[in-house]
Amino acid sequence: MNFIFVAFLATLIWMITGIIIYLYPPFKRISQQAEKEPSVKKWNNPKHYLVAEFIYIFIQCFLLAWVFSIVKVSLPADLFMQAVSFALIIIAIKVITRTLNMFIHTTYPGKLLFIEFIYNVFASFWVSVLFVLLI
Repeated sequence: MNFIFVAFLATLIWMITGIIIYLYPPFKRISQQAEKEPSVKKWNNPKHYLVAEFIYIFIQCFLLAWVFSIVKVSLPADLFMQAVSFALIIIAIKVITRTLNMFIHTTYPGKLLFIEFIYNVFASFWVSVLFVLLI
């Protein structure tokens, strides 16, 4: 299947996962409190933020789809285990390293980092399922 289409679907899944996570009431409160912190960027126009976020996630998903197409032959034959295995690869290479880097090098709020970590773990899994089914 076309990588651009798969990346587009994966981007939608990644963003919808984020919306669901951030609408969870305890996480929503933490996020709203964290927006007051100086280390959290303030966007004057929410549309600009959504466009920037969509472009970033699309590029990420396109590259992940490409990587999946290469490593798929090395993953377990069982489709569920393929999704879990690739999700763990994403989590190990992207999510954990990014979270630790931000924790060590920034003053980004720790609770918000935790929410980002949870969000990215779930999104990694759902996008991996999509890749298994469409690539």
